[in-house]
Amino acid sequence: MREIFCGRRKSAVGWNLNVFGEAYVEGHALEDIGEKVDLFLRKHTGFTGLMLGLTLGQQYEMTKRIKAVCKEFDGEDSLGVLETQACAVDLLQDDFMREVLRKDAIESQKPFKVIPMQLAKLPAVFNDYTVRELLTRGDLRREGRDMGHCVGGYTSLVRANRSRVLSIRPKHGRDKSKWSTVELRDQNYPHGVWREFGKHAKLVVVQHRSHGNDPAPAINQVIVDYLVEMHGKVGMMQFVMRLAFKSTTLSKAAKAVVACKTAANACVRQAEKVSAWLKTMSGRLEKMAATARAMEQLGQAGSATPEE
Repeated sequence: MREIFCGRRKSAVGWNLNVFGEAYVEGHALEDIGEKVDLFLRKHTGFTGLMLGLTLGQQYEMTKRIKAVCKEFDGEDSLGVLETQACAVDLLQDDFMREVLRKDAIESQKPFKVIPMQLAKLPAVFNDYTVRELLTRGDLRREGRDMGHCVGGYTSLVRANRSRVLSIRPKHGRDKSKWSTVELRDQNYPHGVWREFGKHAKLVVVQHRSHGNDPAPAINQVIVDYLVEMHGKVGMMQFVMRLAFKSTTLSKAAKAVVACKTAANACVRQAEKVSAWLKTMSGRLEKMAATARAMEQLGQAGSATPEE
């Protein structure tokens, strides 16, 4: 069991194992129950500390109750609300969780009073992508529904200037595996002290997820790296940073994009060749089938001719 959970990077169940030892797992629940708990806490890491000390069986029952209560509200969005606003006591009773969600629904109707971030202009290599800061509850909820994760519940974090959320998408196409959502914070200020994300903010990526909480695409990660590095840079410093970034990371990203497009074009050409070959073979088979039918008809006519 220890090999299963503690061998993984940042395993939520592994943390409890390290604190309470083997007795924490042995005799408490089946292995597949542990897998389900670990999967839930990996996707919603904010619940990890709230469940610290509970057995696997107790954590499993609590995750089921959390999901059931959230279904009464906004599903994944509500999971994000409880993850960021609830305390351990709130999770003990369903009514407590409902009260947290109702209060958030009231508060979330108020518009955000924050100053939008001044994001750096993306280089030409990323012209096919858009980066948009999400500054309203509606934006966050839509992003959560589109992406199948819980960013819709991050309203309180953005409103309080604790976090900023960006949505990164290609301008064309609806392939959600190429979309991503990133949460940023200001590393200059400790927990509990917040201010506007101005030019002096030292941005740090808290999490960057694609659809269904999958890892973000490599090209989206490069875009975020660029925006973080360029934040607050002006004048000559901005020019130097753009030049340095262009000569390193961007060149690699551009080569990767070109390589992907080249491979895709090659696949299309190969598919066209295969399609043409199949069409030719289909025509030949039809001719062979017609010849066989004609020969069969001739054979039948010959056998039907009366003997003299």
